[in-house]
Amino acid sequence: MRGAVLVIASGLASTIPAPVERACESAQAALRERDRMIAELVGKGYVLEEFGAAQVPAAKRRAPKLGELAHHAELEAQLEAAPDDPNAWLVFEDWLLDARDPRAAIIEHERSGDVTAAAQARGAINKLLLGGRGSTFDATVSRAEWRAGFLRACVVDATGARGRHRLAELVATPAARFLTELELELSDFAVLRELAPAKLLGTLRVRHETVTAREQLVLDAKVLEPLGRLAALDVRRLSRLEPAPCLGRLRSLVLEYDHEADLDQLGAHELTKLESLHVQLVNDERVVLTHSLAPAMPALRELRFTAWWPNNARHLVEQAIASGLLEQLDRFAVVANADAHVLTAADRDRVFGGAFANVPHVQLPKSLVE
Repeated sequence: MRGAVLVIASGLASTIPAPVERACESAQAALRERDRMIAELVGKGYVLEEFGAAQVPAAKRRAPKLGELAHHAELEAQLEAAPDDPNAWLVFEDWLLDARDPRAAIIEHERSGDVTAAAQARGAINKLLLGGRGSTFDATVSRAEWRAGFLRACVVDATGARGRHRLAELVATPAARFLTELELELSDFAVLRELAPAKLLGTLRVRHETVTAREQLVLDAKVLEPLGRLAALDVRRLSRLEPAPCLGRLRSLVLEYDHEADLDQLGAHELTKLESLHVQLVNDERVVLTHSLAPAMPALRELRFTAWWPNNARHLVEQAIASGLLEQLDRFAVVANADAHVLTAADRDRVFGGAFANVPHVQLPKSLVE
C-alpha cells in the first residue's frame, strides 16, 4: 500500500515482476482490498511470509495432531475484525478443510445443508469445542446457531447457584470465540461480569428471573464496559439502570421496567450513537422524561413505549412531548395492552395540538386518536 494506492506484483520467485498500481477510494479501502486478496491467496494454499522474518526450521514444523484444533493467526484475526463477513468465513473454512482440521466434517455437512449430520459431527468433537465439561452445557445452552464449530448466537441459562460458573466456563471455550449474539437468563446482574472475555458480542439480551414481585433490580452498566463492540442491549425486568460510558456505544436499547422509569438517568452519559429506544412497563408505572435527554441522544430516531395498562398511555405521550425528543424522531409509538393505531397525516396534524405533525410514523392507542 502507498496511501490509497494498492501496489500489486506477481510472478515466480526467481523473477522480478513489474508492479501494477490500483487506485482505491481511500487508504482504508486499499487496506481492505489488500487484506481480502491476501485472505483469498491463503485460502488457496499460499503461505503468508513477512519480509525479513526468520524461517522456522523444517524439523520444528508439524501438522496438528489428531484431535487438535488448527489455528491460523492471520485468518482468525480477520474474523475477529469482521465476524459477520461471509467472505472471511469462507476463506477460513476453506483453510480448515485443506488442513483437515477436526472441524472439516462439520463444514462439509453445513455446506451440503445436512443440519443433522453437522450436529453429529460437532458431537463427535464436543470435548475439543467445549472442553472436558462440554456435555454439561447441554442443559445450559439452547437455540444455538453454529458455524464451522463456532457458536455465533445462543441462549444461556445462567440462573441458579452454579449459573455464573457455567457462563464463565462457556465463554472461555474455543467454540465461543466468535460469539456475537447472546440471550442470557440470570438471577443476579453480577453474572454479567463473566462476559468480559466475549469481546465480539454485539447483541446482548438479558432476562432477569425475578424472585419477588417488587424486588429492586439495579443494573450498573459498568459491568458491560469490557464489551467494546456491544451495539444492541435488551434488559427485561429492571428497576433502575445506572449509566456508564459503554452505553454511549449503543445503537439500540430496550428496557423493561417494573418500577417508575426515570429515563433522565440515561442522560448522565451522552448516548450519541443511540438510534432506537424501547421502554416497556410491566405494571402501571410512570416514566420521567425531561429536556436533558434530547441533547444526550442526538441520533435517536425511534422512541417506543409498551404499557400493559391503557390508562398510562396519555401520560407517556405527554412526557414524550415535554421532553423535546419528537423534533428529531422518524418513528414514535405508544402501545397499551396491544392497542395501537397508525396515525394518518390528518391525525398527526390534529391530535395533541399537532405535536406529531412532523413525525413521519406514529402509533397511538385508538382512545387517544378518536
